[in-house]
Amino acid sequence: HPPLEVLLTADEEIGMLGAFAFDCAQLTGHKLINLDSEYEGVLMCSCAGGANAYSKLPVSRENQELTLVELEISGLTSGHSGVEIDKGRANSNVLMGRLLCGLMAKNAFRLVKLEGGGRETAIAAQTTAVIGVSRDTAAVLAEAERWADTLKKEYAATEPGMAVSARAGAKAQTAVLSFADTEKVLKVLLALPDSVQTMSAD
Repeated sequence: HPPLEVLLTADEEIGMLGAFAFDCAQLTGHKLINLDSEYEGVLMCSCAGGANAYSKLPVSRENQELTLVELEISGLTSGHSGVEIDKGRANSNVLMGRLLCGLMAKNAFRLVKLEGGGRETAIAAQTTAVIGVSRDTAAVLAEAERWADTLKKEYAATEPGMAVSARAGAKAQTAVLSFADTEKVLKVLLALPDSVQTMSAD
């Protein structure tokens, strides 16, 4: 075999601190064998790997006087996106996309705010959204409650602590996404790949 370069790092599970502090200019090799494992005394040649993708979705805002409704999905089990990705656990960002699309099918709204996920390598456990509703807020809350029941039943085995809440606030003048851009954001939430895409039949 050719000459080997061996890199040992520490503090990986609290934020990849060892690897981030290393100057990769010191390396000359072009191929990597990753001896990685989650268990003491066990080495595995290679791992799932990972990649970060940063994207921007252009949107436009306009001022509207609407009733604000805050939606939250929380209490999910989460877990490592490599080790626990096969456990059937829910991703709060994906569930929020489904919830918002379900609401949009019955009552049109404008998106004000959307935020979810905490760490790059963790399955998202909490997501919040704020939407602006022009009329029939009670119907929106009732539909959100119906979706909450559906999602809890669907993930009863893997997400027993799931909580889905919807709270209506006061009517306010707010900068909201246009209707077209609100729909565009929801479609992106549903289209992004999540969890295991396929598994080896072997």
